[in-house]
Amino acid sequence: RGGRRAGVAIGALPADSNEVLSYLVADMGQYDVLTSVGSPVSCLVVAKTGQLQVRVSADERERIRQRAEDAGMTVSEWVLRRLLPPVEDEFQGLCRELAERPEFRAHALAHLHDFFRRLGGREFSLAVRFPPQAELAPFEANYVAAMVEYAAVLKAAPMPDWTRDVPLLEKPWFAAPERSLRLHLLTQSPSPFRRRNLFVDASVGSRV
Repeated sequence: RGGRRAGVAIGALPADSNEVLSYLVADMGQYDVLTSVGSPVSCLVVAKTGQLQVRVSADERERIRQRAEDAGMTVSEWVLRRLLPPVEDEFQGLCRELAERPEFRAHALAHLHDFFRRLGGREFSLAVRFPPQAELAPFEANYVAAMVEYAAVLKAAPMPDWTRDVPLLEKPWFAAPERSLRLHLLTQSPSPFRRRNLFVDASVGSRV
C-alpha cells in the first residue's frame, strides 16, 4: 500500500500433480499470470491474509523454475517481474509526473517520447497494457493516447483498448501558434494526433 510494491515469498510446494505457488500480494484481485508458461492459470486471493495462490502442474512448476534460472533470478523475482514488468512501472511513473507537474508538460512529454522510442514491440505492449493510473487533464490524456496509438503502429504492436475510452479534445490545439504554420500542421500531423484534434509536427521517432 501507499505506492509500495508487495513483496513475494514462494512457499513450499506439495508433491502432488496440482502444485501450488503461494506468494503475498496486496489488493491484486483476480488476475491471469504466467501466460507465457502455459495456459493462463487461476489466482485465488484469501482476503484475511492477502495470500495469492497460483495452481500449476508439476511440469509448469519446473518450467517456471527453469526460466527463472535462465534469467538469473529466483522464482520469486521472476514471478513478480512477469506480473509487474518494470517498463509498466516506468510508464505509470511518467504519466504521474505529467499529471502532478503540468508546468513541466513539455519536459514530461519529451521523457515519455524517449521512453517509447527505446522500447521494442513486446516491451511497449507490456508498458502500456493498462491506462495511466494518474488522473490526466484532457489535453495530456489525449496526447498520451495519441503517442501510444502512433507508437503501436510503428512497432507493429497490439493497440491497447483503453485509448479508445479517452474522450477526444473538443477544440483543436496547434503546436505552433503562428497562423502561417497551421496548414502545414493540419497536413503533417500523424493521424492518431489529428483524430484527437492535436496538430503537431512530430511524434514518436522525432522530438516534439
